[in-house]
Amino acid sequence: MIINELVRLAQSNIDMFMTSLKVKEIINNYEVDIHEQEKNPQGYQRPPIPTHYRDIGKYLLDNSNTIFLPTALLAAIDKRQIIKESHNTLEIQGKIRIVDGQHRIKGFEYAIEKENKLGSNINNKLSQRLEDFQLPLIIMVIDLENPSEKINEVSSFININSKGKKVSTDLAINLRNEIYKLNDEYLLDENKMQEKIATETTKHLTNMNDSIWTNAIKLVPTDKGRVISLNLYNKSLFPIIKQLIEVYEINNDKEVNDLIKHLQLFINEIWNIVSIVWPGCFSNKRCNKDYNIQKGIGVHALHLILTDCISTNINKLISKDNNVSNLNELLSQSINCFKEVIDDSKVTEKDWYTGGRFSGYNSASGFKRVKYYILNGKFPS
Repeated sequence: MIINELVRLAQSNIDMFMTSLKVKEIINNYEVDIHEQEKNPQGYQRPPIPTHYRDIGKYLLDNSNTIFLPTALLAAIDKRQIIKESHNTLEIQGKIRIVDGQHRIKGFEYAIEKENKLGSNINNKLSQRLEDFQLPLIIMVIDLENPSEKINEVSSFININSKGKKVSTDLAINLRNEIYKLNDEYLLDENKMQEKIATETTKHLTNMNDSIWTNAIKLVPTDKGRVISLNLYNKSLFPIIKQLIEVYEINNDKEVNDLIKHLQLFINEIWNIVSIVWPGCFSNKRCNKDYNIQKGIGVHALHLILTDCISTNINKLISKDNNVSNLNELLSQSINCFKEVIDDSKVTEKDWYTGGRFSGYNSASGFKRVKYYILNGKFPS
């Protein structure tokens, strides 16, 4: 495929090209890195959802004269796919991988196929207009032989689809975590270190045999009947992990793995306390979907309280010994602090019930309001 009229740019050491292509050019030259357990276990995207792309296709057919799709598709190619690059021309062999926008493309495919089946001259003209429609496109150049660059592609998918869209990023998070295991470059980036620690902790909790979280966290799209996603649970752990890695200097994989083991036991113990204080919110020490306590509302609010307990005890240990060298001591004191707070709370099991007092507070500001209520017995004014 030859692409003319393009702009080169780079962000975060990722080389990119900005251009536009006709829909028919994209349809003939794209693929998606779909996860298939046998054929492509390293894929990070789900198959397209028919109801989603059909809705897009219907929009295209109903508004064929006024289609407005200014948001660029995001794609990626391996650097070895570039055959020739000149001032304003790029020649690529093979297909481009669509990172974000597969449903838009499938929507066009659906609309064009539907029109072609009708077969009239009028419909053929509409089909031609759809094929010739120009879509903006950004192409990232990725070195697939370098795991740290593949992370850039996967992370782009996660970042785009975890903000405002209801698109599962759990497969991509799992793949990114596997890539982190291939080398220790993640140690140089605090955010990547947080991601690894959170993912390993979350996966351990839901895979345990005797945890409140056993089979409660959705790791892949095929996990049914679970109450919270890997992505949402990870995010609740980030403030906790951030405090710990700022206090304890971590320089190698062994130190990361030691922290992960401590954190797994720590979080499990915290939730044992929660299950004792509000036992009716659980079914035989397992998750109960009728309550919000193990969904985003409860997890984030309670982990915010836990973050405050850790911060308080870090300051106590620093003022006492001028250091926080003993991780076990910090975590033990934080558990005691958390237990005191929860034991004193006026919150009842009824408050956690789906449709109860805390329902609807499913946002960052909502989590803070629920936290405030747990601490004070009322919402902030």
